[in-house]
Amino acid sequence: MLDGSTHLETGTGDIMRMKRLLAAIAGIAIVGGIWLLAHDTQLPGRRADAHARPAESAGAAPGKGVQRQSVATLPEGPFDSVRAELESRARAGDAEAAYRLGNVLGHCLSYERMPMGAFIAIIAQAAAYFGDAFQLAGRPIDSDITVDALLDARQEMDELCKGTEDLAETAGAADAHAWMLRAVALGHTTAMAHYPDHAFTEFKTHAELLDNADEVARRRDRAKTLIGRALKAGEPEALYAYATAHGPDGILQDDPVRMLAYWSAYRQVSTASEAMGKLEAAGRERFSPAQIREAELMSSRILGAFHRSGEGR
Repeated sequence: MLDGSTHLETGTGDIMRMKRLLAAIAGIAIVGGIWLLAHDTQLPGRRADAHARPAESAGAAPGKGVQRQSVATLPEGPFDSVRAELESRARAGDAEAAYRLGNVLGHCLSYERMPMGAFIAIIAQAAAYFGDAFQLAGRPIDSDITVDALLDARQEMDELCKGTEDLAETAGAADAHAWMLRAVALGHTTAMAHYPDHAFTEFKTHAELLDNADEVARRRDRAKTLIGRALKAGEPEALYAYATAHGPDGILQDDPVRMLAYWSAYRQVSTASEAMGKLEAAGRERFSPAQIREAELMSSRILGAFHRSGEGR
């Protein structure tokens, strides 16, 4: 349940949490004037065993290699129609298939596609209800910069989640984690970098996190190890992972300057839309000149070490 006092953390970290916010907006429903985040609720009738997931032990110990080879080109078509083949290939040792399963399940179980008009209306209603308490990079949610970035993120999520209508009834967050572990065990470095994105999603409430404290701690330690391995392997997404890890609610120490440094390094080796670039610039306005200089120096060192790691592969 949200109320008018709800405040989203702002700054560069908001850009990296765009998909999370997008899922929240897509899940917002108005019932008698009350706003609910539907994506945080367990769907009734979910049959998690409809598609058996790999045993946790199959991926619990990360593989020693960092190969990123798929057995063959992944099957094309709506996800629901190729899912069984992906699962078969992942069990047979196809790291790319395992990663696609973990990534799609992890992002799309709580994502709800909606027409453009409805999406714009939700943004407008959120802005009217929350006012300045609901911001990205210090900008109101209905500002031109924020809306453009949300639309870009919506398009990306729509593409990723195309043909996933059956997921709600046939999979759960635990499946996403298990397939991601399978990809990690097969040496998929992007899966290592993105493991923290999916490690804790099955614990939907603070109470569930506390009830599963030992497992949460194990996954946190594993996530720290995996993003380190991915970075040493020269995986670009590891830079993103370290930026997120040093942001609010990250798995490492909350450090805005270090977060900006890793994010800046990531942007040097990745691409982003014009809208996301504008939002990033807006987020930088919230840092002092001294912080930006410190982050730029740190970013140069990070990039130097990163490129040396890549050369050693």
